[in-house]
Amino acid sequence: MAYGVVGQSLPRIDALAKVTGEALYTGDIRLPGCLEAKVLRSPLPHAKILHIDTTRAERLPGVAAVITAKDLPPRRYGHGIADQLVLARDRVLFVGERVAAVAAVDEATAAEAVELIRVEYEELPAVTDPLEAMAEGAPVLHPELASYRGGPRALEAPNVVAHVVYGVGDVEAGFRQADLVYEDTFRTPVVHQGYLEPHTCLVEIGAAGKVRIWTTTKSPFELRAHLAELLGLPVSSIEVHYSYLGGDFGGKGAIMDEPICYYLALKSGRPVRLTMTVAEELTAANPRHAAIITIKSGLKRDGELVARQVRVVFDAGAYAGANTHPVVAGARRALGPYRIPHTRIDAYAVYTNSVPAGHCRAPGDPQVFFAVESHTDMLAARLGLDPVEFRRKNLLREGDLSPSGLAWEGICALEVMEKALSLSDWRKPKPSPYVGRGLAVTERTVGAGASTAVVKLHPDGSATVVTGATDPGTGSHTALRQVAAEELGVPVERVALAWGSTGLAPYDQGSGSSRVTHVAGQAVRLAVQDALAQLKQALGARLGVTAEAITFQDGAFSLPHGQRLSLSEALALLGRARNVIIGRGSYVAEEIRHTCFSCQVAEVAVDPETGYVEVRKVVAVNDIGRAINPAAARGQVGGAVGQGIGFALTEELPHPDGIPRVTALADYKMPTALDAPAVESHLLEGALGPGPFGAKSIGEQPIAAAAPAVANAIYDAVRVRLTELPITPEKLRRALKGRREVPEP
Repeated sequence: MAYGVVGQSLPRIDALAKVTGEALYTGDIRLPGCLEAKVLRSPLPHAKILHIDTTRAERLPGVAAVITAKDLPPRRYGHGIADQLVLARDRVLFVGERVAAVAAVDEATAAEAVELIRVEYEELPAVTDPLEAMAEGAPVLHPELASYRGGPRALEAPNVVAHVVYGVGDVEAGFRQADLVYEDTFRTPVVHQGYLEPHTCLVEIGAAGKVRIWTTTKSPFELRAHLAELLGLPVSSIEVHYSYLGGDFGGKGAIMDEPICYYLALKSGRPVRLTMTVAEELTAANPRHAAIITIKSGLKRDGELVARQVRVVFDAGAYAGANTHPVVAGARRALGPYRIPHTRIDAYAVYTNSVPAGHCRAPGDPQVFFAVESHTDMLAARLGLDPVEFRRKNLLREGDLSPSGLAWEGICALEVMEKALSLSDWRKPKPSPYVGRGLAVTERTVGAGASTAVVKLHPDGSATVVTGATDPGTGSHTALRQVAAEELGVPVERVALAWGSTGLAPYDQGSGSSRVTHVAGQAVRLAVQDALAQLKQALGARLGVTAEAITFQDGAFSLPHGQRLSLSEALALLGRARNVIIGRGSYVAEEIRHTCFSCQVAEVAVDPETGYVEVRKVVAVNDIGRAINPAAARGQVGGAVGQGIGFALTEELPHPDGIPRVTALADYKMPTALDAPAVESHLLEGALGPGPFGAKSIGEQPIAAAAPAVANAIYDAVRVRLTELPITPEKLRRALKGRREVPEP
């Protein structure tokens, strides 16, 4: 079917405002009399708090308020589990935990006041490795875990906050049927989301107790609900203002410093603003989980997979409340996109004395797919099979159950892989020595959730969409305008978008889990349909015909006697009644059976003397259903591949003994534009999805294939297999030197 607006690569509606500086971010907001806040953070990974002396800080000229845990109610907060305190009360559990906070007339005074606070600690044994944290005799970090909202009834093992199991069949019987059994273990590090705008929030408490919050969040309505619970306030008394985001990648969906600003504002009687420094972002925000993944596979001699058992251990850090579920959803993908009759996944989230982990683009997916797709190539090599042929034999087909027991629709894993192979140089001779090619196939389901939209039809036939959905930099607001314009049959320039406050916009669950185009898009589409239905009803009453006798297509109404009216002509005919056409649409998706498949083929060149890896080219094919805005979708793919390569080769936040070693972006080694390879992005518009006009999702799915594709390409280049990320030049050089000689090209 041909569309007028959907499928066009239109410029993003926020592009001009952002490049000219017109766009306002939370850090740009100022209120009269606003104070600046700073936080005192723990220097120790695990310690008792014996005494806090704030006297000198309180006496410093310019200081308006100082708070510690004794000034606050002992309520805990969190999404899936409420396990974190606003300020540490009796113990600190990680370096960077908030201990006290100050509000002063300016940042310099607040920073000086923080330095004047004296805290007496008694250091306690720390545990930073999740496997050691699970072992008998490990220090228990949350002995009261069973009392937390969302917590387990009893500890299964020390520090295990959650344990989930997935699978089908009888895995032990499957291994008995296997001719060959292989097991491999993989490790991935803590990495930061890499947004440039730090967390910032500003809180004002009005005379009537109305709380107004400006903050860097992608989920304003969820934030409002969680803050209401934590602060003991009605939801109606809190208004969250959300503005442009300077990047998110999953990192701006949880409570951060908003409660600190609230309590400082309550104590001082003035608005309070707080901005995290880069050092605080890298040591005390909510980065991607480190993971340890062990995969055991049973096969027939011809390469058919018959059994797979996986153990995934996610390092939750000191708290797990930043996550919707303590064990992130990616754990379920630890079996890969393969047909396996007997499977079991045991996935754990484990407390350690490390920075609390949170959501990061496709939570859990990059970790488990690095393991699965590396393991897949390792199995093929052990069997003497080509990695492509091995995948062809075992990839899911339409009608298969997923290996964890889900009934998926639109399975096109094989088609995606074949497309990537045909578009890449996979079958061509290598251009030079120590060049390798690798591939990986991944999947991610389309996200579920809830959203509501309002569409106002104006007398001139233009429209305004009012949405609570945020655009964290993905271009989703542009896509929502395209959906509305297509449904109305008007140019996209005739559709405006209004957003920015929970007090004015309708509810949306938040940008995340690959849901926005699907959920918010369908809400917008339903709102347009509701507005048009109202308009038909009003036209019918005006003309003396039934609403059913009027049809709407291609932006015009067809009347019973052959007359056609454009949208603006129909509204003009209604007179004053035209000003009350306001459509509403609500959409809730509880369970989605549609999944998206990705395949990436990476080409790398390895310097065998230094271990340096150059990623020369990546061909990425993504199953997208229908692309609402192809250019925006390809932009998402390019960004995701870049992040995935950083995950593969350079990025990590090491914290030996609980002490962070990276506190500046200069040391973090996030890839820049100079490190980005050529990315050829191809969108496969095949099996349609549940989104508007058959759209699926694209924001998260492209990131997971990059690291395993690069790792497999490195092995192809130098025949060295590293199972721990990042694959740095130092690690690769050591592995190469550990062999008797550098492999011949």
